[in-house]
Amino acid sequence: MDQAWWFPAVAPTKAGKAPLVMLAERSLPGSFIVDQTGRRFTNESSDYMSFGQLILEREKSGDPVESMWIVFDQKYRNSYMFAAGLFPRQPIPGSWYKAGIAHSGASATELAESMGVPVDSFTDQFRRFNDDAAAGTDSEFARGASAYDRYYGDPTVEPNPNLRPLDHGPYFAVKMTLSDLGTCGGLRADERGRVLSEDGAVIDGLYAIGNTAANAFGNRYPGAGATIGQGLVYGYIAAHDAADKKISAS
Repeated sequence: MDQAWWFPAVAPTKAGKAPLVMLAERSLPGSFIVDQTGRRFTNESSDYMSFGQLILEREKSGDPVESMWIVFDQKYRNSYMFAAGLFPRQPIPGSWYKAGIAHSGASATELAESMGVPVDSFTDQFRRFNDDAAAGTDSEFARGASAYDRYYGDPTVEPNPNLRPLDHGPYFAVKMTLSDLGTCGGLRADERGRVLSEDGAVIDGLYAIGNTAANAFGNRYPGAGATIGQGLVYGYIAAHDAADKKISAS
């Protein structure tokens, strides 16, 4: 019951305001994500469920992601949509700066100082990421190596659609948070959609499918349609199982 479809998002500007979910933004070239240390901590292009699980695992291990920031340059801002409504070339809202969830700088050093992360660590990460991006290979987290990564990249950027050096200043950082699209934890069910009791026994006549049941994929997300797919499949299976029982009973 502690599971959800975790989703990275732009941090809200004030209490009570909903975060803005991010999907392709994390994968697009000319950007990377750092935590409070000023360093990257994962493949930014990984699926949103895995991204969220990593955040939770760090929390449990006593090494929490206290803050995280997506960093990008002006070319990125000129080229892509951002946070469900910010069009290319549209300035980052002043309210974001006022709330402290957005920062800008003419250099990596200036940006780090504004963000409040260690300057040396951040500038070293900035340089290292740019070197890797220029070569088209992420030596730290293999960003762009999988088909899933590349799906949300920019196919006009070669050799890696997920990587481009940040060399078109000024530079920006927007604070992120972990949000969700909905729950995916619930009653445990068997291969026929029948609900299981705590001892694993079938509860006759009771079924659970989709997001009311424990996620058929565990704590992972295999790709687009995962929640719809399992709902349709197990709905079909459970309906046939229930119909067969009714026929047998009559």
